Amino acid sequence: MRKPGNTRRAVAMAAAAVLAAVGIATSTGRASASAHGAVAADPTNTFSIAFQGNTADLWDSGGTAPGSFDTGLGMAPGTSPSTALGGCDNGAGETAFQANTTNLWITGNGHSTDTHLGMMRGTSPSISSVCEGRGTNAYWTAFQANTTNLWITGNGHSTDTHLGMMRGTSPSIVAHLDAFNQVEYDVAFQANNGDLWRYNSETGQAADLHLGMLAGTSPSIASAGGSDVEIAFQANTGDLWITPGTTAGTDLGLGMMRGTSPSITRNFNNSSHFGIAFQANTGNLWITPAARGAGTNLGLGMMRGTSPSYTVKNLGLVPEIAFQANTGRLWVTPDKRGGGVSTGLSMAPGTSPSIMALGFTPSDGGSTFTTSGEPTVGKLYYDVLGYKWNCTGTVIGRDIVATAGHCIYNDFRDASGFSWAPPGLWVEAPPPYQFVPNDNSAGPHAAWHVTGQPVIPLHWARQHAPDADFGVYTIAPRSDGAHIGDVVGIHPWRVSKGVSAGSTPTYTIGYPHDFKDPQACNAPAIRFNGDNSQLELSCTFADGASGGPLSDRAGFAYANIGGFQQGGVNSFPSYGVVWNREFLIMVLTAEQGGGTVVSGSHGTSMRVAGTSAH
Repeated sequence: MRKPGNTRRAVAMAAAAVLAAVGIATSTGRASASAHGAVAADPTNTFSIAFQGNTADLWDSGGTAPGSFDTGLGMAPGTSPSTALGGCDNGAGETAFQANTTNLWITGNGHSTDTHLGMMRGTSPSISSVCEGRGTNAYWTAFQANTTNLWITGNGHSTDTHLGMMRGTSPSIVAHLDAFNQVEYDVAFQANNGDLWRYNSETGQAADLHLGMLAGTSPSIASAGGSDVEIAFQANTGDLWITPGTTAGTDLGLGMMRGTSPSITRNFNNSSHFGIAFQANTGNLWITPAARGAGTNLGLGMMRGTSPSYTVKNLGLVPEIAFQANTGRLWVTPDKRGGGVSTGLSMAPGTSPSIMALGFTPSDGGSTFTTSGEPTVGKLYYDVLGYKWNCTGTVIGRDIVATAGHCIYNDFRDASGFSWAPPGLWVEAPPPYQFVPNDNSAGPHAAWHVTGQPVIPLHWARQHAPDADFGVYTIAPRSDGAHIGDVVGIHPWRVSKGVSAGSTPTYTIGYPHDFKDPQACNAPAIRFNGDNSQLELSCTFADGASGGPLSDRAGFAYANIGGFQQGGVNSFPSYGVVWNREFLIMVLTAEQGGGTVVSGSHGTSMRVAGTSAH
């Protein structure tokens, strides 16, 4: 078994977003986008790319020609779509675009909608999402209306800001939570005076940042946490500049191709916590960590007048850039040299793609590697009289963190390794003194605290059944009233009757105690001993990773490290237990305050979900 101080977990990546392929807007009927000579992108099915194909229709691609499709929705010439993943569970995405009627259209989540809001010809919208309350994805779209004013639509409202924009330019919007956990959005745009402006929804005010932009270019904005933002833009000198949304701009000293715009994303692999992709004045795709002079030429030629789109899965785990190459084809590349590949899909001239992160593609192997972490997965810290250990937990509710049952209630002798302890003595672990989401060596990171009693299922409390080796803690709100699920997000998850397939593509991540950073593994989960509830992983995880989620191809956590041998007597292989109906009852019990209270060790108590615990 894995000792309580070192358990394992699987990091679930973003759930897949599916774009509706219904033909509501009339397409141009031109020849299909070419898919000849397509090369498999790396990674596949990890991202979703929206772009205008050479059919003039909106297309969707996962990074390869196979599986890409023409939505049948016609787009206006010379315009580009914008796509965003849902802010709550990452389980849905929407794409905004200017239709061939010049109206703003939004598609995704099973619908395609004409907003009947007219856009300025030759401009493109920007869409962003944030979690507004439990499980509610709120989307906002910013665009230049046919009046040249900046408009924002979303969440049931459409607003004319009465702020004039420079013709031929497009805004960039980011939705986020402010320092007081309130939903807001910021918009960066080039105003009709040629300056970079910032509009904030909370104040309803706009500010001229007095930073001159090159005509015909558009800025890109990203959240820096709380009310802070970072904006990248091409200045009127032709150089790439950045600003934290104030008049204090920084010239990065990197020349850009005239008429193109940068793309900025949050990336914790960089010291600045941001990454920027742009077309340099050489015509090649470049990246920079938003630091002066620190640019990297990826050696990939771009089509003149087009701009890249940059996203990072899990704030640094899997970066990817989509762009129109100088061949007119859609290409994808990680943010390093030598990784670019063509999808073989032809794009409309003068247009740019938009990329959003989805799930991940499990490999066929089981190599465990160091990762920067996952916002919704963290480390549970325990301490009894100086004896320290940890488990892994996953935020699956606004106040709920899931972990392994044996992290909460376990055989003392087996868990501690003390040979003098009497066998068969099961005890409750003391409450963790803190839970730190996305804990890694780049810290410090914010700590949250457990409140109330943990909850375990009846079959773990009484029979110690491997099929019920899971439990949950309730996390107290912060002093400002913020809830953990609203701050870091809620990991998508599901329950089932068990695994029917012999092998399930799975991504696993955990916090072994002997590593400062979490460890991750791409390996199929194999049904163990014919038991649909037990899984075996060809991954190496030492103690501390117990409780970590196992996530399927779509990014949904469906199991946790534990079960057989409580995750494994040795670090290899590893084992997991499927989340079933008993898991769901346990979560509901924690949320509703039910269950039977049972006295535990250390003067503590826990609750048992299910039928009577007596």
